[in-house]
Amino acid sequence: MERRSGERTNGGGYGQARMDGHAGVARRDPAGEPLAPRSSAAESWLLSWRPVAVALVLVFAAAAIAALFIENRNSALQKSPAASSAIRLRATDTNGQLLITWNQHAPLVLESQRAVLHIGDGSDQTDVELDREGLTKGSVTYVRRSGRVLLRLTVYRPGSRADEVLSFVAEPVKYGTIQPEDQ
Repeated sequence: MERRSGERTNGGGYGQARMDGHAGVARRDPAGEPLAPRSSAAESWLLSWRPVAVALVLVFAAAAIAALFIENRNSALQKSPAASSAIRLRATDTNGQLLITWNQHAPLVLESQRAVLHIGDGSDQTDVELDREGLTKGSVTYVRRSGRVLLRLTVYRPGSRADEVLSFVAEPVKYGTIQPEDQ
């Protein structure tokens, strides 16, 4: 067995181990010659990137899980009874005349026997009683007097009620102004 200067062996038993401060079996090439030790700078660089690589993998995994969770939550909201049964109260203005509409096919509307459409038009307050036929019609026309109209449709079902509120804001209406015709 050949010994190099400055290198000690473990006494020749099974396998040779370096005793120069490095633990474990000495690295050797296929011919049995010892390999040069790895540079500590390369090992240090490699070891410093391992935590970064693990952190990146964990971040990407968390992002994928979050994306799946959000997608499942959104699809569950779209399928929920509240979303599919929404009244969808709306108002469209044409020269001061409001066309107030709602989803007459919504389960809340179809299951209701009556409803009340409360209209707050400036300081004026009006309640419009709707029976089942008026409710399933899906619309009411109202001539507004102010620039701000608050609408609340309350539908009554056996044992419960549901409300939907809409605030309509526009330029105030000018009634009674007559322009003379040019002759």
